[in-house]
Amino acid sequence: MEQAKAQTAIVVEDDPLIAMMIVSEIQDLGWSVQGTAQNESAALELLKARTPDLALLDVKLGASNSMAIATFCKQIGIPILFLTGYVASDLPPECIDAPVLAKPFSSSDLRISIGRALAHTG
Repeated sequence: MEQAKAQTAIVVEDDPLIAMMIVSEIQDLGWSVQGTAQNESAALELLKARTPDLALLDVKLGASNSMAIATFCKQIGIPILFLTGYVASDLPPECIDAPVLAKPFSSSDLRISIGRALAHTG
């Protein structure tokens, strides 16, 4: 029996402890994490070197945000899932058409939101 290729993801999160938690959660769901980034430039460099099946993006990255990363992902066909401590009404308009998962979240909420992100064709 042939084993299915593990799906791959990148995690963009400015808080290292939260990034570690997200990596652990997504690995528990059977995903392979190709890398993490804490800011926009590191994330864009990572995306130039890798083509993951999914990008999990914190909306707020220090003084910046992840909109340029989201735009780049959309341009090259990588589904995105926004992870944020903000409520949906506080998010920038660029987030409206992508799935958003509020932090903190459960493993089952993450799994469901990943499914929504992968099914999203926006």
